[in-house]
Amino acid sequence: MSKKRYMKPVQPEDEKRKKEYEDNLRIRTITGSTLRDEDPDAAFSPPNMRIWEVLDHFRVTSESGLDEKEVKRRRKKSGSNIVYPYMQLSFAGSLRSQLHTSMSLLFIAVCLLVYIFEKNSIYLISASVAVSLFVINAIIEANAASALEVTKKFSTMKCVVKRGAKERVIDSRALVPGDIIILGPGSIVPADARLTESNSLRVSETPVFGNYAVSEKNALYLSVREDNSSKPNMVYAGSIVTEGKAVAVVCATDDELLIRKQRKASDGDKNHRPTLLQFAHTATSKLSLVSVIMCFFAVFIGAVKGFDITEIFILSVGTCFASLSDTVNSLAGASLTVGIKNMVDKGAALRNLNCIPDLCKIDTVMCEHSSAFPTRGMAATTAFTGMREYNIESSSKAKVQSLLTQALVCSDVKYAYDTQKNKKRQSGKLVGTKEDVAIAKAASSIGISLDEINNSYFRIASSYNYRSELERVLVLSGTQHKVILKGAPEFVLRHCKYYEQLGQLYPLDQKSKNRLLDAAYEMGEKNQKVIAFAEKPTEEDNLSHKSTAKDFVFVGFVGLYVSLGMDAASAVYKCSTAGIEAVVRTEEYYHVAVSLAKNAGIIKDETQAIRASEINSIDPGIYIADLPKYKLFVGIDDEHWRDVLYYRKEDDRNVALQVRSLTELPAMSIADITITSESEGNETLKQCADVIVRREGFDVITELLIKARMIYKRIHSTVRFGVSSFAAFCMALLMSVISGIGPVFRLPELIIGGVLVNFLILLSLAAAPEDCAILKKKSSSPYSTQLRYSDFLISMLYGIFTAGGMLLNYNIGKASGSEFQTVLIGVVMSMFFFAYSDITGTGSFFGGGYKNYFLTISMLVSGGLLAILFYLPSASSIFGYKPLSAVSVLLCLIYPTVQFLLFGFGRILFNSAKNGKKQPENDDHDDIEPDDIRYK
Repeated sequence: MSKKRYMKPVQPEDEKRKKEYEDNLRIRTITGSTLRDEDPDAAFSPPNMRIWEVLDHFRVTSESGLDEKEVKRRRKKSGSNIVYPYMQLSFAGSLRSQLHTSMSLLFIAVCLLVYIFEKNSIYLISASVAVSLFVINAIIEANAASALEVTKKFSTMKCVVKRGAKERVIDSRALVPGDIIILGPGSIVPADARLTESNSLRVSETPVFGNYAVSEKNALYLSVREDNSSKPNMVYAGSIVTEGKAVAVVCATDDELLIRKQRKASDGDKNHRPTLLQFAHTATSKLSLVSVIMCFFAVFIGAVKGFDITEIFILSVGTCFASLSDTVNSLAGASLTVGIKNMVDKGAALRNLNCIPDLCKIDTVMCEHSSAFPTRGMAATTAFTGMREYNIESSSKAKVQSLLTQALVCSDVKYAYDTQKNKKRQSGKLVGTKEDVAIAKAASSIGISLDEINNSYFRIASSYNYRSELERVLVLSGTQHKVILKGAPEFVLRHCKYYEQLGQLYPLDQKSKNRLLDAAYEMGEKNQKVIAFAEKPTEEDNLSHKSTAKDFVFVGFVGLYVSLGMDAASAVYKCSTAGIEAVVRTEEYYHVAVSLAKNAGIIKDETQAIRASEINSIDPGIYIADLPKYKLFVGIDDEHWRDVLYYRKEDDRNVALQVRSLTELPAMSIADITITSESEGNETLKQCADVIVRREGFDVITELLIKARMIYKRIHSTVRFGVSSFAAFCMALLMSVISGIGPVFRLPELIIGGVLVNFLILLSLAAAPEDCAILKKKSSSPYSTQLRYSDFLISMLYGIFTAGGMLLNYNIGKASGSEFQTVLIGVVMSMFFFAYSDITGTGSFFGGGYKNYFLTISMLVSGGLLAILFYLPSASSIFGYKPLSAVSVLLCLIYPTVQFLLFGFGRILFNSAKNGKKQPENDDHDDIEPDDIRYK
């Protein structure tokens, strides 16, 4: 097959293409031939083949790429391109995993076998419940898989691909062999690919080979077959393009990727469950192991005591099944995926699913200006020019026209249209930054036309700062070149030599500069964002000459009234009351930044703000000592920002850091959690960050922290309850057999109380409503994913005491012949009491567990089910129940109530004693500020 393909007649166009590539490479190629020249049947090896041979192998051209029809055909064969394996959830996968649980299958088999001989419908009902639970668990995981897919759409890497002769940005999972991809600085290579074009390409292959050096790449074929794993004409999935550009053809995807093969060789078939799900899986696996041991132990003791071996065996196997380990795993997965889907709905996509425990610990958020002060509205209202302030209105057009003209020239604002037929400027939409659009609207309102300005000024060159904001433009006005400078007042005045007043130029001395800064300060006090402008004529025709960056003439300020979103301010307040501090870096004018920070609640007064010039002028020791009190940093660079992060980490703070450029990559390794913006961050940042925020605002970060804590609470509460319910039935069986009383429950009580009711409780805990005060509450566990038996001590103790209550209720109801009914009522109420208290981690009903209305609904449903079983003749005859008196019901509720109150009171005493031990440490420091204590 391979031989026929390689030996086919060469078409004229193929011959022409081959000749072009050979002519292009002949000078640079020293010796050697390709695999195809030597052996047409040789294995496909892109590094050792010429470019045209690789393209011919995939039946693709670099000019047009693949068409959509061919892409669909190849995807059926190659599947999705998964660079980094992630958690897989599906209906079929859940069924397969549950079938590996031998005790569940054994329970079904035993029930069906006993039913064949005894024809008792209870065994058939039990088997049906077990089978139904299998299907329900699979349905839960299938729904969880769909929720997980929503998050993957935002967190997987994107790439530029050429298809149908058009470039488009797609999800890297959609790549197929033969796709033509385009790489640039900051790109992450989405698949193993052979270079077809390259321009000064340098690639960091650290994620693939662990080598920290940057490799130079080119499109030349290798005439010598070497054994080196990294080929200079190949790029590998996971590598980072540090500089240069390239075009490449995808040669391998998914399991064939080099990085996948290397990780499989080192990790084997390592499970890719997130840490929280691995925690749940480990806990339930150990629970299943204990259940098997208990099963055989109970059968052995029952045989020694002379009980019916068949009954003891069925109850033992049923108790193992009632541990509901598969259900706990399914619900834990559902809690995780639904929780991260809710994060997406609130504006944050969780790229790293293992970071949830770290998110729960966060007590410091270091964010950028756009998150702390998200702008909901902006309007240009005032202008300061000629040493006077004017309102932007028709009467002042002559005074402010020059300033607004310079502002529009030094901007990227333009009109956009919905259709090509729409030619009317009035119906066009202004697009650009919020500041530029606000200025353009204000100028238009007083008759200054953007069209006329664009026709009068021809832009030659533009210069942007590191935040991708327009800073300088070189324009041609008439026959004169002119440079216009834009930025914060302090920045612009630093580059000015003159100022203009009444058509005259005056030297900008320190007194005049202070006067202008005072004017900017007064505008900032009015909640205005101040943008300064300056200009100068020049003889240069580019912006690279140093003369184009100094000796400007100050033109004026434009004041833009800024309305902040209330959500951000309330989110800052919510975090501050929970002990989570917000630390902000901004490039805004100092006084404007201070005003905004006060309004947002980030700082209380100006002493909590500091600018870069002050940091450089004060003693480093004093600065470090005072660092905890500073919450607003104005105009500082990445190095100073990294120092803020470092010293807060030294202060035992758990920090979430928002990043926006590749220069902050070193700081990302220090922070506990890293956050980047979907709109600002490049692909490398997005793949290195833990969280991608889809919109700006501190409320997004606050919601992220709340959702993370709720996910953790739901999963841990579900696992803890599973331990408690299993311990109750297991210990009740063992205690009753060892004491010689005989089993205190039958198969009906086990199925109703141990399976059906407990399933409703687990479902209620896994889907617990969000607790708006969860940021303030301290967890009973230290947000760890390590399985610690101390975390489950209370659960096990509660289960053991519940087992004792089952024996007590058995004796209470035995006199009236309703012992199994009183046992069932008692264990159901005990489990509901535990669920109400344990969801909060406080051990008290009044800790907030009563707010879980799902639990209340489940309790009402369970009560209705018991009423039907006890008082409906057709149902009671099947299960062997009879109506209970009110006195009997009250008697069997006494023990669960007393047990719940004692456990709650005991935990209150324990927490008080624990807090009391910590208190004396600070008794000697009552006169010292908290910030000073941290650094002593």
